[in-house]
Amino acid sequence: LNQFSLSPYPLVLQSLYRITAKDASHDAGERFPPPQCHPQTRTEILQQLAEWMDGPNSQILWLHGPAGAGKSAIAQSFFQDAVARGQLVASFFFKRGDPSRGESMKLFPTIAHQFARLIPKFRSAIVYRMDEDPSVFDKALSTQLETLIMKPIRHVPQTGNSVVVIDGLDECAGERRQQEIVRAIAQSLLESRPPLRFLIASRPEAHITELFQEATLQNIHCQVNIDPSFTDIHTYFRDEFARICSDHKMMAGIPAPWPSQQVLELLIQKSSGYFIYAATVIKSIDDPDFRPTDRLETILGMAEPEDESPFATLDQLYIQILESVPARSQLL
Repeated sequence: LNQFSLSPYPLVLQSLYRITAKDASHDAGERFPPPQCHPQTRTEILQQLAEWMDGPNSQILWLHGPAGAGKSAIAQSFFQDAVARGQLVASFFFKRGDPSRGESMKLFPTIAHQFARLIPKFRSAIVYRMDEDPSVFDKALSTQLETLIMKPIRHVPQTGNSVVVIDGLDECAGERRQQEIVRAIAQSLLESRPPLRFLIASRPEAHITELFQEATLQNIHCQVNIDPSFTDIHTYFRDEFARICSDHKMMAGIPAPWPSQQVLELLIQKSSGYFIYAATVIKSIDDPDFRPTDRLETILGMAEPEDESPFATLDQLYIQILESVPARSQLL
């Protein structure tokens, strides 16, 4: 026990852990339950990601789509699939405004800490690097990446590619910081070509789109756009409505099928093929304090929005839900 307590194993983990983002990993308690793809949905995209991870392809994959497209759910499902297949994977899920998950300076120490827990030889190598430069946590992002991840990973025997998942890049504080992260990754990969791949998910903000058009990134990255999928939304609605019919305490005696195929098709069209609308509808209807049939009628009875905002239908849905909250004073 004394030998273990004096060994570098706990010391390096303690040093790293103190400055990591505690809630940024795929299995963090703050993110529970994490978003993930509904069974039998997004299968084509997840297959693309699996082929990218295993094949002789680009070392960076940029997964992009608008708000509500399901980027975080896909990133989470990809991570879990990779772990199930025995891949070495680390992750960082950014969250806008969070004092820990919203800061770029937490990114590479958090990734390094996850790899140190998983890989003994990485752990040994990072002890040496941190001892060599104790001030690394205050250095530029490119220096942190090289010292804490790229140099130690070269000492790890590889049977396949290790993968880093960075979700919500656009939610990291500061556009320049977001660009700095990607440029640091690209430069390190170009210089040493380690057995390491990065999946980066974000909205296609102008400054990020322009970044991935730069010459240094052209030959080392590929892109996957999250297109709307009415088929996946149909699968999601069908399964979730069936679950509500079976499990909700106020659904006894409601004749099947519920809802009708016509109503189901209407909801699918309103979703525009994106999960944010569908998931919000289901969460509202599945409220244990309300009758699902009444909630559905309320949603169907909403007036069509008059403005041309791309989120007009979703805005109307949220307004309807907020207006139905019984504890009005607490809500306000």
